[in-house]
Amino acid sequence: MDMDALLLPEKKLADSLLADYWHYSHVTFPVLHRPTFMKKYHSLWKSTESFALSKYTGNDMLLLATINIALAIGCQRSEHCPANSRKRDAESLYRRSVRLISAETLDSYSFEVMQLLLLRIIYLQYTSFASRCWSTLGIAQRVAYGLGLHKDVPESMGQLEREMRRRVWHVLVIMDR
Repeated sequence: MDMDALLLPEKKLADSLLADYWHYSHVTFPVLHRPTFMKKYHSLWKSTESFALSKYTGNDMLLLATINIALAIGCQRSEHCPANSRKRDAESLYRRSVRLISAETLDSYSFEVMQLLLLRIIYLQYTSFASRCWSTLGIAQRVAYGLGLHKDVPESMGQLEREMRRRVWHVLVIMDR
């Protein structure tokens, strides 16, 4: 594991970039459930344990990858980052996300992986990496169909889960158009 990929920017900067993500991107592409995501995000900063690779699980890596890509999206639009370094800083955060979770190394897919892929697509559409954006979109479409996001969900599923599945599916359709 790449130790640099496990690091996040200082909390004040991360909070600022995340606020930019919520303000500029989330309103158009509501891929994440804000209260759930923020609870997980804040729990990372509360940890006082020493830094050790052994404590990180696959879900932790997925969360860190998701946080990094959300920060990258926020960085693209942030007024707090100098304009001349915004592109470079956003690219660095994107690369951290990819080093943590790569589509080529995943053995199984989940709804959270689907969210991560969509966030990467959102990030990539505002870069010069058009082919990477379309390739990621193709993977995301296959994952969405595999998860059954295109189907109506049973009423037995909770309202939050049903709504998030709908949101993610519709963002994917919009991105494809």
